[in-house]
Amino acid sequence: MISHDLDFLSRINVTRSLRLQSQSLQQTIYLPSQRLDYYNELSDLMH
Repeated sequence: MISHDLDFLSRINVTRSLRLQSQSLQQTIYLPSQRLDYYNELSDLMH
């Protein structure tokens, strides 16, 4: 599932999360249920 709605993702019990980095998919360290850490991880990629 592709979604940008962090609230939605945190409520549906996501057990694996991927991000696109350098034209390849990489697993995230945090899951959407760990909202602040997950958000910070994704935000750090943008800077």
